[in-house]
Amino acid sequence: MLDLKLKISNFAAQKNLFIEENMAEQKTLMNQCFVCKKEITDKAKKNFNAKTNLPVCNQCKGTEAEKAAEKDALDSLAEGFVCGCI
Repeated sequence: MLDLKLKISNFAAQKNLFIEENMAEQKTLMNQCFVCKKEITDKAKKNFNAKTNLPVCNQCKGTEAEKAAEKDALDSLAEGFVCGCI
């Protein structure tokens, strides 16, 4: 019984660590420009791309680089998926 409690405790600790790591990654993602990857610290300088809903800085907003990064972000959404309609 003690062994089972230890396994459950270990599983819970691993689950919490996984959640914390993913939350930190998401927080980083939402505080950096998806085009140039620079950190955006000022909320007034943060915009969101209309198609990807990812943050973009004022320097990259409306540029060809943003359009290319947008296409890249949307193209990568389907990676690993196979259409099952056939």
